[in-house]
Amino acid sequence: MRYRELISNALRIGRSKGIDPLELELLLCWSFSITRSQYWADRDAFITNPVGKLRFKHGLRRMLRAEPLDHILKEKEFYSRRFFVNRHVLVPRPETEILVETALQRISDCGPVLEIGSGSGCVAITLALEAGIEVTALEIDRRALKVLKRNIRRFKVRELVYACRGNLFPRWGGEWQMIVANPPYLSCGEWRALPPRIRMHEPRGALVAGEAGTEILHRIVTASPAHIRKGGWLVLETGHDQAGGIAESMRAAGFRGIVVTSDLSGIERVVSGQL
Repeated sequence: MRYRELISNALRIGRSKGIDPLELELLLCWSFSITRSQYWADRDAFITNPVGKLRFKHGLRRMLRAEPLDHILKEKEFYSRRFFVNRHVLVPRPETEILVETALQRISDCGPVLEIGSGSGCVAITLALEAGIEVTALEIDRRALKVLKRNIRRFKVRELVYACRGNLFPRWGGEWQMIVANPPYLSCGEWRALPPRIRMHEPRGALVAGEAGTEILHRIVTASPAHIRKGGWLVLETGHDQAGGIAESMRAAGFRGIVVTSDLSGIERVVSGQL
Protein backbone atom coordinates (compact mmCIF):
# COMPACT_ATOMS: atom_id res chain seq x y z
CA MET A 1 0.00 0.00 0.00
CA ARG A 2 1.12 3.54 -0.81
CA TYR A 3 0.91 6.52 1.56
CA ARG A 4 -1.73 8.24 -0.55
CA GLU A 5 -3.84 5.07 -0.54
CA LEU A 6 -3.66 4.90 3.24
CA ILE A 7 -4.92 8.49 3.46
CA SER A 8 -7.59 7.88 0.82
CA ASN A 9 -8.96 4.84 2.68
CA ALA A 10 -8.97 6.77 5.97
CA LEU A 11 -10.83 9.66 4.35
CA ARG A 12 -13.50 7.31 3.08
CA ILE A 13 -13.94 5.81 6.54
CA GLY A 14 -13.86 9.14 8.36
CA ARG A 15 -16.00 11.24 6.05
CA SER A 16 -19.23 10.42 7.88
CA LYS A 17 -17.60 11.39 11.18
CA GLY A 18 -16.50 14.76 9.85
CA ILE A 19 -12.79 14.03 10.20
CA ASP A 20 -10.66 16.80 8.73
CA PRO A 21 -8.36 15.66 5.86
CA LEU A 22 -5.58 17.88 7.21
CA GLU A 23 -5.80 16.13 10.58
CA LEU A 24 -5.43 12.77 8.85
CA GLU A 25 -2.33 14.06 7.11
CA LEU A 26 -0.90 15.23 10.43
CA LEU A 27 -1.73 11.87 12.00
CA LEU A 28 0.11 10.08 9.19
CA CYS A 29 3.19 12.28 9.57
CA TRP A 30 3.23 11.63 13.32
CA SER A 31 2.72 7.89 12.81
CA PHE A 32 5.64 7.56 10.42
CA SER A 33 7.83 10.28 12.01
CA ILE A 34 8.02 12.27 8.79
CA THR A 35 7.38 15.92 7.90
CA ARG A 36 4.52 17.10 5.72
CA SER A 37 7.05 17.97 3.03
CA GLN A 38 8.34 14.41 3.12
CA TYR A 39 4.81 13.07 2.86
CA TRP A 40 4.01 15.15 -0.22
CA ALA A 41 7.30 14.23 -1.83
CA ASP A 42 6.85 10.48 -1.15
CA ARG A 43 3.06 10.06 -1.13
CA ASP A 44 3.24 7.66 -4.07
CA ALA A 45 5.90 5.52 -2.41
CA PHE A 46 5.05 2.11 -0.96
CA ILE A 47 4.85 1.87 2.83
CA THR A 48 7.74 -0.13 4.27
CA ASN A 49 7.21 0.74 7.95
CA PRO A 50 4.65 -1.67 9.49
CA VAL A 51 4.91 -0.03 12.93
CA GLY A 52 3.99 3.34 11.46
CA LYS A 53 1.04 1.79 9.69
CA LEU A 54 -0.22 0.27 12.95
CA ARG A 55 0.19 3.60 14.76
CA PHE A 56 -1.84 5.32 12.04
CA LYS A 57 -4.65 2.77 12.19
CA HIS A 58 -4.76 2.94 15.99
CA GLY A 59 -4.87 6.74 15.86
CA LEU A 60 -7.63 6.65 13.26
CA ARG A 61 -9.76 4.42 15.51
CA ARG A 62 -9.35 6.96 18.30
CA MET A 63 -10.35 9.80 15.97
CA LEU A 64 -13.44 7.86 14.91
CA ARG A 65 -14.41 7.80 18.60
CA ALA A 66 -14.30 11.63 18.51
CA GLU A 67 -11.00 11.88 20.37
CA PRO A 68 -9.15 15.09 19.43
CA LEU A 69 -6.03 14.68 17.32
CA ASP A 70 -4.12 16.84 19.81
CA HIS A 71 -4.69 14.21 22.51
CA ILE A 72 -3.44 11.48 20.22
CA LEU A 73 -0.32 13.44 19.28
CA LYS A 74 -0.02 14.76 22.87
CA GLU A 75 1.05 18.12 21.46
CA LYS A 76 -0.53 21.40 20.41
CA GLU A 77 1.15 24.38 18.78
CA PHE A 78 0.68 27.72 20.52
CA TYR A 79 2.56 30.91 19.67
CA SER A 80 4.90 28.87 17.43
CA ARG A 81 5.81 26.47 20.25
CA ARG A 82 4.60 22.91 20.74
CA PHE A 83 3.15 22.22 24.18
CA PHE A 84 2.48 18.85 25.75
CA VAL A 85 -1.26 18.31 26.29
CA ASN A 86 -3.53 15.51 27.44
CA ARG A 87 -7.15 15.06 28.55
CA HIS A 88 -6.51 16.81 31.87
CA VAL A 89 -5.93 20.25 30.33
CA LEU A 90 -7.74 22.45 27.87
CA VAL A 91 -6.18 22.22 24.42
CA PRO A 92 -4.74 25.70 23.63
CA ARG A 93 -6.93 27.66 21.21
CA PRO A 94 -5.71 30.19 18.60
CA GLU A 95 -7.91 32.91 20.13
CA THR A 96 -5.94 32.68 23.37
CA GLU A 97 -2.95 34.05 21.46
CA ILE A 98 -4.91 37.35 21.49
CA LEU A 99 -4.80 37.18 25.29
CA VAL A 100 -1.02 36.74 25.18
CA GLU A 101 -0.51 39.55 22.65
CA THR A 102 -2.65 41.94 24.72
CA ALA A 103 -0.72 41.07 27.87
CA LEU A 104 2.63 41.56 26.12
CA GLN A 105 1.57 45.05 24.98
CA ARG A 106 0.82 46.06 28.58
CA ILE A 107 3.38 44.12 30.54
CA SER A 108 5.96 45.85 32.71
CA ASP A 109 9.62 44.91 32.56
CA CYS A 110 9.68 44.48 36.32
CA GLY A 111 6.72 42.10 36.61
CA PRO A 112 5.67 40.05 38.46
CA VAL A 113 2.73 38.38 36.71
CA LEU A 114 0.09 35.98 37.98
CA GLU A 115 -1.78 33.64 35.64
CA ILE A 116 -4.99 32.21 37.06
CA GLY A 117 -5.94 28.73 35.83
CA SER A 118 -2.76 27.95 33.94
CA GLY A 119 -3.65 24.47 32.63
CA SER A 120 -0.97 23.42 30.15
CA GLY A 121 0.99 26.57 30.97
CA CYS A 122 0.94 27.85 27.40
CA VAL A 123 0.09 31.41 28.46
CA ALA A 124 2.45 31.65 31.45
CA ILE A 125 5.38 30.05 29.61
CA THR A 126 4.85 32.16 26.49
CA LEU A 127 4.76 35.38 28.53
CA ALA A 128 7.92 34.35 30.38
CA LEU A 129 9.80 33.49 27.19
CA GLU A 130 8.62 36.46 25.14
CA ALA A 131 9.05 39.13 27.83
CA GLY A 132 11.68 37.55 30.07
CA ILE A 133 9.54 38.12 33.16
CA GLU A 134 8.66 35.97 36.17
CA VAL A 135 5.21 34.40 36.16
CA THR A 136 3.39 32.56 38.91
CA ALA A 137 1.19 29.94 37.22
CA LEU A 138 -1.73 28.96 39.42
CA GLU A 139 -3.70 25.75 38.79
CA ILE A 140 -6.29 24.07 41.02
CA ASP A 141 -6.36 20.62 39.40
CA ARG A 142 -3.53 18.29 40.48
CA ARG A 143 -3.49 16.41 37.17
CA ALA A 144 -3.35 19.63 35.17
CA LEU A 145 -0.56 20.83 37.47
CA LYS A 146 1.53 17.84 36.39
CA VAL A 147 1.09 18.87 32.74
CA LEU A 148 2.03 22.45 33.61
CA LYS A 149 5.23 21.31 35.35
CA ARG A 150 6.09 19.04 32.44
CA ASN A 151 5.88 21.97 30.03
CA ILE A 152 7.97 24.12 32.36
CA ARG A 153 10.67 21.45 32.13
CA ARG A 154 10.21 21.12 28.37
CA PHE A 155 10.90 24.81 27.80
CA LYS A 156 13.51 25.09 30.57
CA VAL A 157 11.81 28.01 32.32
CA ARG A 158 11.98 26.81 35.94
CA GLU A 159 13.72 30.06 36.91
CA LEU A 160 10.95 32.16 35.35
CA VAL A 161 7.71 30.22 35.81
CA TYR A 162 6.64 29.09 39.26
CA ALA A 163 3.85 26.49 39.24
CA CYS A 164 1.64 26.29 42.31
CA ARG A 165 -1.72 24.85 43.28
CA GLY A 166 -4.51 27.20 44.20
CA ASN A 167 -7.99 28.47 43.40
CA LEU A 168 -8.10 31.94 41.77
CA PHE A 169 -5.41 33.50 44.01
CA PRO A 170 -2.38 32.10 45.89
CA ARG A 171 -2.99 31.28 49.55
CA TRP A 172 -0.07 33.48 50.60
CA GLY A 173 -1.58 36.57 48.95
CA GLY A 174 0.76 39.03 47.27
CA GLU A 175 0.53 41.89 44.78
CA TRP A 176 1.13 41.60 41.06
CA GLN A 177 1.95 43.95 38.25
CA MET A 178 -0.42 41.99 36.04
CA ILE A 179 -3.04 39.29 36.46
CA VAL A 180 -3.93 37.38 33.32
CA ALA A 181 -6.52 34.63 32.98
CA ASN A 182 -8.36 32.49 30.48
CA PRO A 183 -10.88 31.12 32.99
CA PRO A 184 -13.87 28.87 32.32
CA TYR A 185 -16.52 31.03 30.63
CA LEU A 186 -19.07 28.67 29.10
CA SER A 187 -22.58 28.31 30.47
CA CYS A 188 -24.05 24.89 31.22
CA GLY A 189 -26.23 25.25 28.12
CA GLU A 190 -23.26 26.04 25.92
CA TRP A 191 -21.46 23.01 27.30
CA ARG A 192 -24.32 20.71 26.32
CA ALA A 193 -24.23 22.10 22.77
CA LEU A 194 -20.51 21.43 22.27
CA PRO A 195 -19.42 18.75 19.78
CA PRO A 196 -18.60 15.33 21.31
CA ARG A 197 -14.87 15.69 20.66
CA ILE A 198 -14.79 18.54 23.19
CA ARG A 199 -17.54 17.45 25.59
CA MET A 200 -16.22 13.90 25.91
CA HIS A 201 -12.49 14.51 25.96
CA GLU A 202 -11.67 17.94 27.43
CA PRO A 203 -12.00 18.81 31.15
CA ARG A 204 -15.43 20.27 31.92
CA GLY A 205 -14.00 22.25 34.81
CA ALA A 206 -11.72 24.18 32.46
CA LEU A 207 -14.64 25.21 30.26
CA VAL A 208 -17.83 25.64 32.31
CA ALA A 209 -18.26 28.44 34.85
CA GLY A 210 -21.92 27.92 35.76
CA GLU A 211 -25.43 28.65 34.54
CA ALA A 212 -24.51 32.10 33.19
CA GLY A 213 -20.94 31.40 32.12
CA THR A 214 -19.54 34.59 33.63
CA GLU A 215 -19.45 33.54 37.28
CA ILE A 216 -15.68 33.01 37.52
CA LEU A 217 -14.87 36.06 35.42
CA HIS A 218 -16.86 38.24 37.82
CA ARG A 219 -15.15 36.66 40.84
CA ILE A 220 -11.74 37.46 39.38
CA VAL A 221 -12.72 41.05 38.58
CA THR A 222 -14.16 41.65 42.05
CA ALA A 223 -11.18 40.21 43.93
CA SER A 224 -8.34 41.41 41.68
CA PRO A 225 -7.96 45.01 42.98
CA ALA A 226 -6.70 43.61 46.30
CA HIS A 227 -3.97 41.68 44.45
CA ILE A 228 -2.81 44.18 41.79
CA ARG A 229 -0.30 46.95 42.36
CA LYS A 230 -1.34 50.51 41.59
CA GLY A 231 -0.87 50.98 37.87
CA GLY A 232 -1.02 47.23 37.26
CA TRP A 233 -3.20 45.43 34.73
CA LEU A 234 -5.95 42.84 34.61
CA VAL A 235 -6.21 40.98 31.27
CA LEU A 236 -9.04 38.48 30.76
CA GLU A 237 -10.21 36.25 27.95
CA THR A 238 -14.00 36.18 27.64
CA GLY A 239 -16.63 34.25 25.74
CA HIS A 240 -19.13 35.28 23.08
CA ASP A 241 -21.16 38.39 24.07
CA GLN A 242 -19.47 38.59 27.48
CA ALA A 243 -16.86 41.32 26.95
CA GLY A 244 -19.22 44.27 27.40
CA GLY A 245 -20.53 43.04 30.74
CA ILE A 246 -17.06 42.22 32.03
CA ALA A 247 -15.79 45.64 30.96
CA GLU A 248 -18.58 47.27 32.99
CA SER A 249 -17.70 45.14 36.00
CA MET A 250 -14.06 46.19 35.69
CA ARG A 251 -15.05 49.87 35.65
CA ALA A 252 -17.17 49.34 38.76
CA ALA A 253 -14.18 47.65 40.45
CA GLY A 254 -11.98 50.70 39.82
CA PHE A 255 -10.16 49.78 36.60
CA ARG A 256 -9.57 52.45 33.97
CA GLY A 257 -8.42 52.66 30.37
CA ILE A 258 -10.42 49.55 29.60
CA VAL A 259 -9.89 48.09 26.13
CA VAL A 260 -11.83 45.30 24.44
CA THR A 261 -9.88 43.38 21.78
CA SER A 262 -11.52 41.20 19.14
CA ASP A 263 -10.16 37.95 17.74
CA LEU A 264 -9.73 37.16 14.05
CA SER A 265 -13.39 36.09 13.85
CA GLY A 266 -14.54 39.51 15.07
CA ILE A 267 -15.61 38.20 18.49
CA GLU A 268 -14.81 40.54 21.38
CA ARG A 269 -12.39 38.21 23.09
CA VAL A 270 -10.09 40.00 25.55
CA VAL A 271 -10.83 42.73 28.11
CA SER A 272 -7.96 44.61 29.74
CA GLY A 273 -7.89 47.43 32.26
CA GLN A 274 -5.44 49.27 34.49
CA LEU A 275 -5.89 49.82 38.20
